[in-house]
Amino acid sequence: MKLGKKDWKQAIIEDLRDTSNPYPIGDGDHGQITPSDYTENGIPYIRVKDIVDNEIMVKKLVHISEKTHNENRKSHLHPDDLLITKTGSIGKVAIIPKEILKSNTTSSVGKISFDKNKIDPFYVYHYFRTSYFQKYVNSISERSIQKGFNILDLKKFIVPIPKSNSNQKEIVSVLNLVDDIKKNHKKAMKFVEQLTYSIINQISTGKLTEKFREKLEEESAKKLIEQINLERLQNYEISKSKKRNKVKKLSKPKLCEKPQPYSIKNWCLVPLETLVEKIVDCPHSTPKWAESGMICVRTNQFKPFKLDLNNSKYVDQKTFDYRTERLRPKSGDILYSREGAILGVACQIPEDVELCMGQRMMLIRCNEKWLKKDYLTAILNSEFIKHQISTKIAGTASPHLNVQDVKSFLIPVPPLKEQERIVNILENTINLKNKLKNVNINDIYTSIQSKIFSSWYDSN
Repeated sequence: MKLGKKDWKQAIIEDLRDTSNPYPIGDGDHGQITPSDYTENGIPYIRVKDIVDNEIMVKKLVHISEKTHNENRKSHLHPDDLLITKTGSIGKVAIIPKEILKSNTTSSVGKISFDKNKIDPFYVYHYFRTSYFQKYVNSISERSIQKGFNILDLKKFIVPIPKSNSNQKEIVSVLNLVDDIKKNHKKAMKFVEQLTYSIINQISTGKLTEKFREKLEEESAKKLIEQINLERLQNYEISKSKKRNKVKKLSKPKLCEKPQPYSIKNWCLVPLETLVEKIVDCPHSTPKWAESGMICVRTNQFKPFKLDLNNSKYVDQKTFDYRTERLRPKSGDILYSREGAILGVACQIPEDVELCMGQRMMLIRCNEKWLKKDYLTAILNSEFIKHQISTKIAGTASPHLNVQDVKSFLIPVPPLKEQERIVNILENTINLKNKLKNVNINDIYTSIQSKIFSSWYDSN
């Protein structure tokens, strides 16, 4: 749809109001309704914080009694009324959904009941979301001492309208469709998030690879553990011979001589420290921060599987060298939070990133021939390990794990081929999640919106 400059007319909000409504344009109560009036059930009461991403968060609404609602008639809301926040977070918009038959609002929210013979409320809703209108409403708001706009301003807001009703309907139809796609995209993201969490927690039950296991040749994880023990000893002997003339003494590796039986056929339970190459704690000191330099990660950047490097902090080379003295982190190493609000989260260091550890974390380095790093990352983020954590920190005032606690985690170990199968399932799910994340519906909406209104912008 291509609209030229001559295809537009304009009107002010006041001329588009529903004159059959005694209070078509206004705002909410001015102090008459307070939190003490909120009730568990009753009439929904919509506040600024209840409007999120151009929708009303229905499940989070508070309520007022029918009596309080009736005492505040000027702020009565009806289905298809348009809301716009006029103080605080200015310019947020929403439409009252049809399922909310009666509702009320606060003085910080402006409300408009439209004459549907003159304009579709959803058309104005989409126009109010344009960057053009948002800049305009913010410029109006800046004029007052207390940032915001009033009802007189709201009544005078100009709305560009296509001269053809069919064009107006088409605009609403297209932009509503993009909104619906956005909602479905959110649902898909939520579903894949739940699916990933479910897969992680099914690993330790064996259900995830039950059919795959039936097709496997008889292969036991005990043989894998024997191989790990042998290679760990060989690596120790090689390292010892290389460092014979050095002062630093090498510790003999911990071996799992008696793997514990597990409920799944051919799996076994093994302490973490006997399965990996390295487990290293972070330095017990606060990093000396710098404006730029080398990345030093903090636990608030940890998300299951993913290390979020946005808003990273930095240290200089000297501090970096000190904090990597025990072991220099590399791509694929697992970082694990062992203290604080983000206790028990495992993520991996991405490729082509050089960093050091901050505080309240440790580093785990896998040998892919023994234990797949993606498999271990999943187990460390699972309820299976969280249950072990809860028994270790029970009764402590400040929940934390020490290094030995983490080293003693019992890890369910399947044969290597089954590990690979589990990792493959996880990778497919995480790849789907990443693909969904890379689709920015907001950008698509903004692009379409901009093209629709561009000829009107240019003429004003």
